[in-house]
Amino acid sequence: MLTVEFFDSIPLPEPAEPALQPEWAEPRVTEMPASLGIDITLAVSETATVYVSRPAAYTNGLTFELVTVQRNTDPSDPQAVHRYGFFHGAPPRGPDLPPDLLRFGIELPGGVRLTNLGSSLPRHPDPDQPVAVLLPRGGGGNPGRYSQEWWLWPLPASGDVVLVCEWPAFDIPESRAKLSGDAIREAAARAKTLWPTD
Repeated sequence: MLTVEFFDSIPLPEPAEPALQPEWAEPRVTEMPASLGIDITLAVSETATVYVSRPAAYTNGLTFELVTVQRNTDPSDPQAVHRYGFFHGAPPRGPDLPPDLLRFGIELPGGVRLTNLGSSLPRHPDPDQPVAVLLPRGGGGNPGRYSQEWWLWPLPASGDVVLVCEWPAFDIPESRAKLSGDAIREAAARAKTLWPTD
């Protein structure tokens, strides 16, 4: 029988310094975001719906959920799970986008465009600093309904934030909806700091 002395005799590694995430990589963990209090329908067809739910503003960006609901989905369909690769920004293979792939993108005031297609981030003159980012976060669901959280940085400027989607396999043509950059910034001003920054 082993005794506790076995583990006491093994030296522990030196603790590593915590790695600080860049400002653009995630919401501030010391903040409680402010809800915009709206949901936005992006597209509805006879077979699927795409909408944006629970947008919430931090002082450094916006989180929201992109939700898809499919009608009459066969849970035994082996392709069903592959339809959700887009949620993780998986770059499509081959020269053409497969019809099962939901295309989702955002155009910010000023013309910067961000998508879920795995393309490179628009770059700032500083090579370590992107102009803007759209990053996937946690998500889950089943073949009939899937929800994925996204992080948008930075806070958009005044003007319209255009949300765009297209999903050929579900008869959804390129569809657009708008979210007010001013409304996002007003919500961000209501975000609450939980603790002062160390």
